[in-house]
Amino acid sequence: MVLSASRLFSTEPNYLKQEIHELGKTKVSDLPKTGGQVKKISRGLWTRYTERFFVRGGGSFMPVFHIMLGIGILGYSWEYSHLRELGIFTHIDKALVIQDAKIFNETPLKTAKCVTVLTKLLYLLYQGEKLTAKEATNVFFAPNLRRLIYLVIKELAGTAQDVIMVISSLTQDMNTMPVFKANAIRTLGTVVDSTMISGVERVIKQAIGDKSSSVASSALTTSIHFHGENREAVKRWLPEAQASLQAGHGKTIAQYHALGLLYLIKQNDRMALSKLVQQIQTQSNNMLATCLNLRIYGFLLSLDSSLSATPLDLKPFLRLRGKGDMVSLEAARIICEFNDLYAGDVAFAITTLQMFLSSGRPLLRFSAIRALNDFANVAREHVAVCNVDIEGLVADSNRNVATLAITTLLKTGNEASVDRLINQIMGYVSEISDEFKVIVVDAVRSLGLKFPNKHKTMLQFLGNVLREEGGLEYKEATVDAICQLLANIPSAREPALAHLCEFIEDCEYPKLTAQILHLLGEEGPRSENPAKLIRYIYNRLILEDAVVRVAAVGALTKLAATCHNLKDGIVSILKRCLDDDEDDVRDRAAVSIRGLEDENIAQEYFLIDEAYDLAALEAQLMDYVNQSEAAFSVRPFDIDSVPTVPKATLFEKARAEMIAATAATNEVASNKLNAGSPTGVDQVVPANIATRIDEMPQFAEFGPLYSTSAAVPLTDAETEYVVNARKHIFAEHLVIEFECRNTVRELVLENVQVQVQVQSASHLEPLFALPISKLSYDEPECSYVAFKSSSSERPEATFVCSLRFTAIEVDPNTGSRIGRGSTDEYPVESIELGLSDYIRYRDVQDFGQDWNTLENEHIETLELPSMRSISEAVKAVAELVGVRAHRGSDRVDLSTNTHSLLMNGSIYMRGHSLGANFAIRARFAEGTSGIAVELAVRSVDPDATMAIISAVC
Repeated sequence: MVLSASRLFSTEPNYLKQEIHELGKTKVSDLPKTGGQVKKISRGLWTRYTERFFVRGGGSFMPVFHIMLGIGILGYSWEYSHLRELGIFTHIDKALVIQDAKIFNETPLKTAKCVTVLTKLLYLLYQGEKLTAKEATNVFFAPNLRRLIYLVIKELAGTAQDVIMVISSLTQDMNTMPVFKANAIRTLGTVVDSTMISGVERVIKQAIGDKSSSVASSALTTSIHFHGENREAVKRWLPEAQASLQAGHGKTIAQYHALGLLYLIKQNDRMALSKLVQQIQTQSNNMLATCLNLRIYGFLLSLDSSLSATPLDLKPFLRLRGKGDMVSLEAARIICEFNDLYAGDVAFAITTLQMFLSSGRPLLRFSAIRALNDFANVAREHVAVCNVDIEGLVADSNRNVATLAITTLLKTGNEASVDRLINQIMGYVSEISDEFKVIVVDAVRSLGLKFPNKHKTMLQFLGNVLREEGGLEYKEATVDAICQLLANIPSAREPALAHLCEFIEDCEYPKLTAQILHLLGEEGPRSENPAKLIRYIYNRLILEDAVVRVAAVGALTKLAATCHNLKDGIVSILKRCLDDDEDDVRDRAAVSIRGLEDENIAQEYFLIDEAYDLAALEAQLMDYVNQSEAAFSVRPFDIDSVPTVPKATLFEKARAEMIAATAATNEVASNKLNAGSPTGVDQVVPANIATRIDEMPQFAEFGPLYSTSAAVPLTDAETEYVVNARKHIFAEHLVIEFECRNTVRELVLENVQVQVQVQSASHLEPLFALPISKLSYDEPECSYVAFKSSSSERPEATFVCSLRFTAIEVDPNTGSRIGRGSTDEYPVESIELGLSDYIRYRDVQDFGQDWNTLENEHIETLELPSMRSISEAVKAVAELVGVRAHRGSDRVDLSTNTHSLLMNGSIYMRGHSLGANFAIRARFAEGTSGIAVELAVRSVDPDATMAIISAVC
């Protein structure tokens, strides 16, 4: 590389320009061999040049810069060429390279360092260096070099072609030393695909049972990777995995891997998982396996409450220390999460977590305070005993730990400590991540609902939070917190609206701005001065995009329809929107202007508090468009037949998705206590299902269909055969519909029928069953079982079910049969027939008017000592009855200790073709020994009244 310095300047004297020009043409081979000589030449040029231009006069700064740049490039030219000729490995030493080769034995291998060492080794060999026989043997024949080859194969397998050519070599390595065998198995997992797994199945099964822990662990982890796309093949390795779990690997990580593989194989069989948990409890000495076993146990408890009959004794796990800290934390977390099942062990779990709070390891402190923070949502009184230790974590150097500490104190503290805690967390809330900011906001929201008198402090904090930088999830949580305080604390309306109006002036999220504008339209008319909100809404019409402008038009319309003194000014604003660029904005404005001209139209369309049930609307529209062409002209679509749902209920559902984790006290425990119970609340049955049942000739003599329940899953969604059940109630008959789906591509099921055994119901007589002749892959079909009721009462029963069929193996590509098939039986979950199946929701506009038209009232007073909150009691009563609450009356105001639940419906009764109408008014109050309930029921039939009373009480 030769650079000419004369190109860099043109103002130097000729004698200096020529001197540098000649030096710039010097070849690399003629340059001096050391950097010192180059510096000497550069220094000479610098001296002569500065003497000419500064000592003798007549110089300028620009030539000085040019000559400095030229000398620097000249030096770089020599240095670059010199290094290129000699190379970067000029001074490496053979002994050092042999010493560095020890990194091949490290676990895990570091690819970059291994490549560097091998490159140095090749350089030495190319330069003529000779390795001794011992050195060459250690490098070539020892495991280290071959481990690097395994690593290269694993890295290139995803992109290289014809990788299967190395399978035979890897298979040979599986019959050699354990270190080769283990690495070959790991590499095999990246090379083999689903079409070749049968060829290596025997090798993998043998390796799972190998005496070497490393080989068994490699085979098990490879099997776990195979399971994702080859579930059926891996399922056949169950005996080997079970044997590996019970083998002499109890103290090694192989047991952890074996347990993980067994969980994947049995994850859809709860009973098998329960047995696995009981088995590993007495066999595991590996902490990772024990921790995984506890997690599987906790997962099972969350799915199946029947496991609570034989709970594990978790107290021994709380006493582990050292490497068992993770096990102790997991056991304490399970006890706190399922505190109703482990009520006697909660104190032990809290003590364990309290000890971890003072640990010197940040990980333990974080895990303990997070568990206590979650438990504080359920049982504040238990966590309050740790407040002294938690106070010490407020100033923790780890901001995440400090944040969880303060939010826990907010949940467990008293009203006097609110201001101090809020001021503490305000000092560093900007330093934590958005994830923990959301936790803080939820804690502040709960505290504001708990202490309504402190709402000003809470709103001030939330307002400051809104003005800070943050993501959409963080801002949404903050806005929802302000909205909840506004909805539940009347005196918080004015400051809350002020904070929201200020926020939308500089909000970067259109979705959030539209949500706030909707709230301003709903709550603005109830504020002290609705007129001041118009300016904030009008600014959005000028400055924002189409989505926000549409929301602004809706908010202004609500204000005009409610506040008549503001209508003229708002209409003039809306008329300007008629020239908007967006169709949606123009259309909304035109509809609003037309509606505001007529008071009746405004009341009907702008102030209505109900919306159509979208699921029912979709089902009826599908039925309508699927009818014959001739029917279109005969029967137009009847929108009045679509049921409506209160808007408050819809908004509450949407909000509940975000705040479910930190909702009302004991909401989490309530969900687990009521897991698996029939609800039927807000479940809409598509109309085409009822129509299909009515049109089936087998059920024609049963008469009109009274009700159809929502689908109940009898299997998990990921099992080989998926079964859902619906119950159809007739006057004297019951039909159970089983929708079956085959998810195995290689199988076709024939003569599929559901065997149903009735328990605890002597009044139900089986009539007939309609089997499925053929069930192909991913083509759902229905089987039916019919019963006749010999009693005038509403029979309640339990149905034990199992699926019987003939499984025939087929070619998934051609569909041709392979073999004659075999008969098999597949057990599914049981079905419960209860009172809620005989009850239908009845929509009424005015509950008071409907209540006055009904007679046969009966009132019962009862105590619910097991219920810890009104929210839990309201949910339990609503689920027992099986209808949704009237106008969102199941929404509990957390700032009060009383609540009223209203429900309307009709219950099946002989002599009432459409059912006996009833209404329920349940009043809840917090007492010293639980929740007190006054249950009042009215109905057109006294028997219906007593049936509901007896079902609830």
